[in-house]
Amino acid sequence: MSSALTHVVWDWNGTLLDDLHLVVAAASAACATVGRGPITPEEYRACFTRPIERSYQRLLGRPLADGEFERLAVTFHGSYRSLAGTARLAGDAVEALDQVAGAGLTQSLLSMWTHDDLLPIVDAFELTARFVRVDGQPTFGGGHKAEHLHRHLALLGLQGWQVLVIGDSFDDAVAAEAAGAACVLVDSGSHAPEVLATSGAPVVSSLLGALRLGGVA
Repeated sequence: MSSALTHVVWDWNGTLLDDLHLVVAAASAACATVGRGPITPEEYRACFTRPIERSYQRLLGRPLADGEFERLAVTFHGSYRSLAGTARLAGDAVEALDQVAGAGLTQSLLSMWTHDDLLPIVDAFELTARFVRVDGQPTFGGGHKAEHLHRHLALLGLQGWQVLVIGDSFDDAVAAEAAGAACVLVDSGSHAPEVLATSGAPVVSSLLGALRLGGVA
């Protein structure tokens, strides 16, 4: 393990939480309100990007009308909330969290999910006490993660060189690079593996593999 590394920042959706099926179902429900048929996981992963508004443009094959993204987002979040009870942690999530703690590192959670929705589901899995900080977005939206990671690290009093970011999206890699942090991506979330491969960050298929590659033994 690098002597500089002191902290791991975890992503939630698609990383610690195995919820791609819920995301696809919620996106299908949102798109159905404007006449788009059901979305497959392959279609969703091929179209996913940030800002999220562009994902909907790709899924619908057209620009969004004024106010349409906000309406789609309301339906998406409502559908996701109705299905959230069926979500499960990634198979090696608890072991991975234990490994970070056993290595003497601190860890936190930074998600693009809304903060008020994030806290109860993390608590439901009895994970809250494992993190020194849990942050989501103030409201649902389609921005980028870099500004949130910058604030997250500032509130923790950490510099990027002390941090390993583990996520599932191209945006996680961009945010980590902007912060000067190391990053490893897992291929379990919204992006197809071939998209993740273009980020420049290493890509693996498990959280434990991400820790090994990130230098947490």
